[in-house]
Amino acid sequence: MTAAERMAWVCGAENGRFFTRPIAAVRLIRDLCARSGPLTAQEWKAHIPDVPYRNTC
Repeated sequence: MTAAERMAWVCGAENGRFFTRPIAAVRLIRDLCARSGPLTAQEWKAHIPDVPYRNTC
C-alpha cells in the first residue's frame, strides 16, 4: 500500500460517531458504492442537475 492509499479523511455524524474514508479515488468509489449503492436518476437530478446522468457504481 502506497502513502497515497493510506490517506483518509475523518468525518463525524450527528450521533457522535466518527468515520474514516480513504481518499484514494478507486477505494473511495468502491467504499461509497458498497455502503450506499448507486445514485438513482432522481437523486442525480436533485443534487447535480447540470451534469448528464450516468451510472455511479
